[in-house]
Amino acid sequence: MMWVKNTVISFKIASWPILVLVLFYLPIGYAQSATPEALAFPCMACHGPEGKSQGDIPSLHGLSYDDLKSSLYAFKLIQRRGVIMNRIARGYSDEQIEALARYFSGLK
Repeated sequence: MMWVKNTVISFKIASWPILVLVLFYLPIGYAQSATPEALAFPCMACHGPEGKSQGDIPSLHGLSYDDLKSSLYAFKLIQRRGVIMNRIARGYSDEQIEALARYFSGLK
C-alpha cells in the first residue's frame, strides 16, 4: 500500500512542470498566432472543457463578451487579483484578449 501512495505522490509532483508549461508558456509564446480555439485550450486546464468548470474555479461558459474582456484586462493591469491569472493575462495582447472573450462568449 505504501508503494501505491508514494507513486501517487510522485505522479502529482511530476505533473507540475506540465501544468506550468500549459499555464505560463503557451499563452505567451505559442498563442501569438494561434486560432481562437488553440488560444482558449490552456484556459480549459483550469476552467474546464468549453469553460465549464467542475470545481471552485469560475466557469467562463455563459459569460458575456464584455464581462470576459473586462475581467481579462483587469487581470492584465493588476486591477483584479488572482493567484495566477495576473501572470497569464499579462502575456496576452489586446487582440488575443478580444479573441478569447469572443470565443468563450460564443459557446452555447
